[in-house]
Amino acid sequence: MIGLTGGIATGKSTVTRLLREFGYVVIDADKIAKEVVDVGKRAYLDIVKEFGEDILDENNRIDRKRLGEIIFKDEKKRRKLNQIVHPIVIQEMIDKIEQLSDDKDVIFLDIPLLIEEKICWKNRD
Repeated sequence: MIGLTGGIATGKSTVTRLLREFGYVVIDADKIAKEVVDVGKRAYLDIVKEFGEDILDENNRIDRKRLGEIIFKDEKKRRKLNQIVHPIVIQEMIDKIEQLSDDKDVIFLDIPLLIEEKICWKNRD
């Protein structure tokens, strides 16, 4: 496994595209993070319970802009959101790695905040 990390506009998307063009598998943490908060998905109910129904749009989806306004004003709330979402994203990534590891020698993990968020992969069952 090779971690691909970096902030906004550091070229991760370009590198990811090139890696995929060369036939490598790239597991995208941002894509998974968006999937796990969809209506009915693993993190959705916990987020709505924590932040209230005011964060939902007319289709009961989480309005990322509204939620962003809350978490970027309050560090505690941002940490709480991360405590809900990050373990689920990590487990989804681990599941994908396990599904692919028999067939692939190299798997890239695109995780923008790998270092900044001190994401821990140890002791995850």
